[in-house]
Amino acid sequence: MKPVFETTGTCLNIKLPEELDHPASELIRRESDRIMGKIYIRTICFDFGNTVLWTVRA
Repeated sequence: MKPVFETTGTCLNIKLPEELDHPASELIRRESDRIMGKIYIRTICFDFGNTVLWTVRA
């Protein structure tokens, strides 16, 4: 699943994919920059609802 970008007023909502790795973060950064170059964005909201979060025990 690719990230989904939506704007509501001056808020940019980004629904993150299940797996958030370096290539996905680069895509999010480039697309966010493109959107913010076109319209005024004051707030960015990240939706981690579909993202699988895990940690490594030390």
